Amino acid sequence: MNIVHMVNREKLKQVVLDHAFQTLKEKGVAEIRIRSLAKASDCAVGSIYNLFDDLDDILFHLNLRALKELFYMLHTNLEDGIKAHLSIEEILPRLGWVYIDFGRENYHLWKSIFESAPASKIPSWYQAEIAKNMRQFEKILQEGYQLSEEKATQLINYFWFAIHGVSSILLNRKATDHSEDFLNSYVNHCLRGIQKFI
Repeated sequence: MNIVHMVNREKLKQVVLDHAFQTLKEKGVAEIRIRSLAKASDCAVGSIYNLFDDLDDILFHLNLRALKELFYMLHTNLEDGIKAHLSIEEILPRLGWVYIDFGRENYHLWKSIFESAPASKIPSWYQAEIAKNMRQFEKILQEGYQLSEEKATQLINYFWFAIHGVSSILLNRKATDHSEDFLNSYVNHCLRGIQKFI
């Protein structure tokens, strides 16, 4: 494969993913179809299958892009909190709201990542990228608050599961009270268990 062909292949791959990501963001997973992507990308259906294994492969690429957006927001807010000398008890609820607000503003992306993930086996490249972003998150927390690696890992795992549970209830409209006071107290309650990790 010559360099020109490789460049053109990567360009087309990016075009397809850009169209697919826009569709996912605006309409959700169910509206992503290979034929529609081919038409929007001005290429043949066969060309898309030369770039991706199948639709699930495309969805894993889209979910990773969405997760990277979420991780970027979490990392940035964590670093800002550390610079502002916020305690862990103060920063984690703030990060929880970053997570929740991401889901509110990008409901279809959140749904695709956490509730509509492809049924096929998770690719190793996808797992590696998630692990890399999680390690970065843990490293910022560990260095910013002088925690052991084990403590930082425990803290992040607790935070992730607790705040995802809150988000799932809120974003799927299972909570009866959606007032800001209630949501704040609920988030704080769900994250209260962090005390045992500090």
